[in-house]
Amino acid sequence: MKWKLTYRLIVLALAIAFLYWGLMGLVLFVKSLMFPLLDTFIYERILIGALIGGVCQIRYNLFEKKWFSLIRRLSQGTLFGAGVGLVVGSVVQGLSFVTLSLSSHDLLTLSWLLMGAGLGLSLNKPFSLKKHWRFAVQGALGASVSPVLFSFFKVDDAYSVLNSILPLFLLFISLHLPSVLSNRSYLRVLNGADSWQSFPLEKESTSLGYIQNNDIPLKSYAEIFPIHAYVMKTQNQKYQIVNARQDAQLFINFRPIQEGFLNSGDIIKIGSAMLQYWEEP
Repeated sequence: MKWKLTYRLIVLALAIAFLYWGLMGLVLFVKSLMFPLLDTFIYERILIGALIGGVCQIRYNLFEKKWFSLIRRLSQGTLFGAGVGLVVGSVVQGLSFVTLSLSSHDLLTLSWLLMGAGLGLSLNKPFSLKKHWRFAVQGALGASVSPVLFSFFKVDDAYSVLNSILPLFLLFISLHLPSVLSNRSYLRVLNGADSWQSFPLEKESTSLGYIQNNDIPLKSYAEIFPIHAYVMKTQNQKYQIVNARQDAQLFINFRPIQEGFLNSGDIIKIGSAMLQYWEEP
């Protein structure tokens, strides 16, 4: 399961990188016709943020074929990521006018650092610097690798294929690969329309419920509330399932509970849905 997720992650990262390279020409054309006042550098940051933000939001749902949920999450992530790109691009562009001591390479490296940190921090919900600072560090480190390599090997063409593809690839990988490789816990659906579908528990808090914007949507099952329960990671790296409502029925191994710690192999019953918690050895 872990290596399957890693393979999918690498394919997605490459797809984003090549898509950015292909779309950049179109963006520059649109800029010349409609928005000539914004600098090309800002458009690049907006496009990078939009692509990474959109795919980050749909990565968990990309292979479920639930199109309404995909479109909604894609729209939210794209707009949020584009906003991060606009802010970073504007800040760095402003610094280039007021700080003459910074070279163009320094400004480019700074922009990638800020993009990585901003996307890593802002695309995890709920927004919390205390809980998600490591994603900001991962994003900043991953995004800064390529400018350092390009400086060392003296790659100067800003619009070369390598210069367009490698930074995005490393940024996306750095945001997700550590959690994929370190993750050992999953929830697997045992019955109904989503039977045998597995959901990795990569977040600090994973929601389960009827509506589509849950981390694990259980729309095709009966007796389930819009947000029915949360699976939360504790400080000692154990997982605990907690009822979201007093009147919501939640069972572990067919015993009714309000909250309880999970052990590998436990059967969870939420409404008519049956799930199993398991850990890789």
